[in-house]
Amino acid sequence: MGIADLQAVAALGLRIQNGRTGSVTVGHLLVTNSSLRPHICLAYMPKTEVVAGDENVANCDRCAASLNAMPRHSKSNPPHKFVLEALAALDPEVRRMFSGFAVYIGDRLVLMLRDHSKYPKDNGIWLVLSEGIDPADASLRRDFPSIRAIQMLGNKISHWLLIPSDGADFEREALDVCNLIQDRDPRLGRIPQSRR
Repeated sequence: MGIADLQAVAALGLRIQNGRTGSVTVGHLLVTNSSLRPHICLAYMPKTEVVAGDENVANCDRCAASLNAMPRHSKSNPPHKFVLEALAALDPEVRRMFSGFAVYIGDRLVLMLRDHSKYPKDNGIWLVLSEGIDPADASLRRDFPSIRAIQMLGNKISHWLLIPSDGADFEREALDVCNLIQDRDPRLGRIPQSRR
């Protein structure tokens, strides 16, 4: 499979992403680069299990190792895409920030999406509280039972709170956040200094 083949696949609307291993994923195809020629494995990505390989694959173990080494999402693609889908009507702007992706609605920074190998306990949705909102506000705890301080920030920034992605009701709470943002909840979001 050459560059022309990859371009033909891309023309069909499938996304091509660069992985950390020098690999390219095309749907469920994994193309790994070697010094001689590309190697191709068909793979079931969520379980990182090699299902089948074609005759050009010299070492399927190497392909499996490449699959295991690939990030869960590309560095240029935000995690928890269902959140962005839920906010799509508000035309969110997504920008890289720290170890995640900041989400703006207009000039307001409302949340950050994070899924990173460093400090995995702080993965999930970082909520940005409005000015004057107390992080210990009982209504926040009632609406989002899993909400907590972000450990990696310590006590430095208290107006960011985390809905952890490993929480039992993460997806429900994430969608509840989206509903509140759509309803312009005054507790959420603030305009950063750079946008004033």
